[in-house]
Amino acid sequence: MTSGDISFSGFCPLPTNFDKNQQIPGIVIYSERARSLSGWLDGIELCNVFCDLENKNLILECGLDIQFLFAKFSETKNSKNSNFEPKFFEKNKKISQGMHFVAVQSYSKQNEIAGIWTLKSQGF
Repeated sequence: MTSGDISFSGFCPLPTNFDKNQQIPGIVIYSERARSLSGWLDGIELCNVFCDLENKNLILECGLDIQFLFAKFSETKNSKNSNFEPKFFEKNKKISQGMHFVAVQSYSKQNEIAGIWTLKSQGF
């Protein structure tokens, strides 16, 4: 697969002092309607994704004052591991200077990527 095969994308430049070996945390969304979802994400001008750990929400930020509740975290019975993945995502965003990505992929056997965006949280 080449970048020409991806229908929607947006790439935020890496900070000048970014370690090229640093892994960038991200979220991959699997959907039967991957192209439609990617078109919507491209249209809303996605600029940040963050985990609201207190309310157990995954939030999409668009522009200065628009936010969408995209998903809710599931509860775990073991409180020690509660919200492990959202906390891990946020921790690794800090390590990567706020850089993160969102990809939308179909369920097909080809694992077609319909959209991918690199984003940078402000304040890092």
